[in-house]
Parts: sequence; C-alpha cells; structure tokens
Amino acid sequence: MTRKRSKIKGWRKITSATWGHPNDPQIYGDLEVDAGNLLAFIDEARAASGVRLSVTHVVGKAIAHALGEHPDLNVHMHGEYFIHNATVDVFFIVSTDDGAELDGVKIVRADEKPVVEIARELSERAGRVRSGDDAEMGKTKRVIGRTPPGGCWACRCERQRGSRPTRRWT
Repeated sequence: MTRKRSKIKGWRKITSATWGHPNDPQIYGDLEVDAGNLLAFIDEARAASGVRLSVTHVVGKAIAHALGEHPDLNVHMHGEYFIHNATVDVFFIVSTDDGAELDGVKIVRADEKPVVEIARELSERAGRVRSGDDAEMGKTKRVIGRTPPGGCWACRCERQRGSRPTRRWT
C-alpha cells in the first residue's frame, strides 16, 4: 500500500531548512484547566469498567481523536515530503526498572478505540514491557543493544569529519 505524500511548501519548507533536527522528542508544556468534569468522568468510568483510567489515557485519546479528525497533522517528514501515516497511533512512555528506565507502548489505531480500551491495552502492554515479555519492545531493545555507544557508526563518522548532514531543496 502506497501512502499519501504531500510536498512541503511555503513556510514549512523554510522552517525545516532553517531549524535543525530536534534534540529531544519530548514536548513539555504547562496549562491550567478546570478538570472537575474530567475527574468526575474518570471516576465514573473506573467504577463502571474496573479499569484504572487516568488523565494520561484521556489526553492520549483526545490527541488520537484530533489526529483522526485532521489527518493532515498525522504525518512524518521524509526529505521534502510529508508522508501521511496510515493509522493514528499514540505512544505512551512507560517507567520500568523502578523508575530507572523509560520504555514505551504504542497504541495502534487509538482514534478508533474507546478511552477505557486504551487504558486496558496500555496497562496490559506496560505490564509485559516491565516483565520483559512484550515482543514489540523486545525487538526494539535488541536493535538498540547492537547499536554502539554514541550512536550509529555512520553518524559518528560524519561527526568526526565535522560535516553536517545536508538537505537538497528543489
């Protein structure tokens, strides 16, 4: 299946050429909201389902819903194109090794799942990640385990030569 591609234009092209790659994939923010109704909903959903629902699950579902409603935002950049993702997947960070390590769980098609199902799946997968029984995370860890310290070999060679990756814009 071929994914939809969109050519990068205008300001997005200029900013992607001007800004470097992100150094940290995390986004931090601070926003104060009245969460009274949200907390009441979480309490009701916990009582009805028996699933430990949290604000994190609801925010993840809200992001998935927004990306599902606005598919032009559900993309990743490759060269001078935006590649549209086939599904709306949300990645949740999971603390392991008593907080000493961070791993994660990707919930596939999160926009199509009820928030209680997202919480249930995340809980099950997080338990498997923590116990080392998650097949998807196991593959990732094996690849990371083979990566030499300091990044990949090709990246280290580029850094040693002092060159920076270049972009070709047409």
